[in-house]
Parts: sequence; C-alpha cells; structure tokens
Amino acid sequence: MLPSQIQIKKHKEYSGHTAAIYRLIEGYNTNTFISAGGDGLVAVWNLSEDNVGNAIAKTTSSIFSVCKLPGTSLIAVGQLTGALQIIDTETHSIIIDITQSPHIIFDITVNENYLFASSGKGNVFVFDISNFQLIHTILLSEKSIRCLHIINENMYAGASDNYLYKISLHDFSFEKIETPHTNSIFSLTYIPNTQQLISGSRDAQLGIINLNDETHSMRLIPAHLNTINHIAYCAGNGIIATASRDKSIRLWNAQDFTLLKVIDTKYEAHKNSVNNVFWTADSKFLISCGDDRRIIQWQILIDNK
Repeated sequence: MLPSQIQIKKHKEYSGHTAAIYRLIEGYNTNTFISAGGDGLVAVWNLSEDNVGNAIAKTTSSIFSVCKLPGTSLIAVGQLTGALQIIDTETHSIIIDITQSPHIIFDITVNENYLFASSGKGNVFVFDISNFQLIHTILLSEKSIRCLHIINENMYAGASDNYLYKISLHDFSFEKIETPHTNSIFSLTYIPNTQQLISGSRDAQLGIINLNDETHSMRLIPAHLNTINHIAYCAGNGIIATASRDKSIRLWNAQDFTLLKVIDTKYEAHKNSVNNVFWTADSKFLISCGDDRRIIQWQILIDNK
C-alpha cells in the first residue's frame, strides 16, 4: 500500500456535545456508535444518517472511558471524579454505581469473567462481571494507569511512569516492563497476525513490541508532533490510525509502519486535539472526535491495484 493508493473523504459530521469528546465506541449494532466526553453526556449516533444523535445518559462529571458489556445492553462509564457506573442503553438509566476511588477512571475493558477499570491512582480495579462486585485491586504504580488491553490470557497496562505492565488474568500477578518511552503511555493496540503490541505515548512516538520476544524489546517510531492520544488497528484493511494532540490523524501500514496518510486541516479536520478514533465493522470508515466538540466520519478509499 502506498500513500497515493489511499483516498480520504470527509463523509459526515456530527455535533451536539457541548464540551470536548473523549471516547467513541461501536454501538450495539454495527450501524451505530456511542460517544462521551467532558459534558457528561453519553450519546448514540447513526452511521448512515446525518447528525442524528440520541442522548442516553447524563452524568455529573466529565467522562473519560466507556466500554460495552458483551451480551447485554449495558455500558460501563468512567469519570473524572472517579465515578464508575453501569448504564442501560435501552432504558437510558444508571443501574448501579460501583465507584471505588475519587481518582479519574482512564480506561475500562472486559472479558467473559471480569470488568477492569484503571485509575489515576495507579490501581486497576477488578469486578465480577456477573454482579459487579469488586473482587481484587491491583496496585501497579504510584502514577496513573492510562490504558488497558487484553491479549489472550494477559492484560497489558500503559502507565504515566512510562512503563508497561503485563498482568496475568489467572491470578492477577504482574510483570513490570521497561520501555524507551520518555513520557506517559496513553494507548495500546495489538496486531494479531504479527503478534505485535503497539503503544502510543505523550512523547509523540509509537512503540512496537514483538510479544514472541521474551525480552519485550521495543523500538520507537517518531509519529506525531505532540501526544498520541489513541491508536486503533483495523484488521480488515491492515491500517493503524493514530489520533494526536497535534490536531491530526495519521494512517500507518501495520506491516511495516510506513506512513500512508495525514488527515489534517487540508481535509477540514479537527481544529484542536484529536482524542479518539475507531474503525467501523466494514473497515471502510474511520470515526474521530476531539476537543473541538466535533465527531467526523471519514471514508477511507483504498485502491489495491
């Protein structure tokens, strides 16, 4: 894939949030997505309709993390105040509050047994997903745990101490992994076919770790002009998208990490920090959000000739 073989089209734009938007996830069907941000609003949007959104919940503080609970209509929402709540997307109601700490909840993820939430105090809270009872607290660091990513029997955590943490999902023991990042690790993604874990940092670099290498050696790629807020890998097209505080989205070939495209002001992109991106199920669209309170749907056209 060469840069000239990818065309970018600004397909749709969505507005309605009154503060920065921090998180986007796929909705409970492939034609919708969910957004949340600084205004405490959780909204559902339709991918095929212009600017049609439906508010499903309003919290009392900024939302930094959202996660679907598989097999249900529920989402978990983490807030600036440390509030952690379970919301029913059908009844638009908060059904349970499982707050454990007054420190910001930066990320939430789940597997078939547990819900995990990472905090600004360096903890990862572990809940039984069937009843939302706290069963364990993992203290990893004296600094914030910014991101979580589950890979098979382990979960990786990126922290503001510049380290990665590998956590066993069997007994919650962990290994501290030194990295060459010079600042906080904000985002993680995984490329299954190459078994590489990709990290994005406040140092504006992408880190690449081969998980088959027991030494966990990492190489860095200068990727942006400012903080990398989020990374999203798309298996359907082999592209990694990175969202940055430098106001741009960059697209990378996941095989060799060559830069394919930069989505910036030339495409009437975000005017401020880009905070989150996700790929639609058909791999044809990338959705982004940012500090400018906008959500943009990008059509990614790939010529494989």
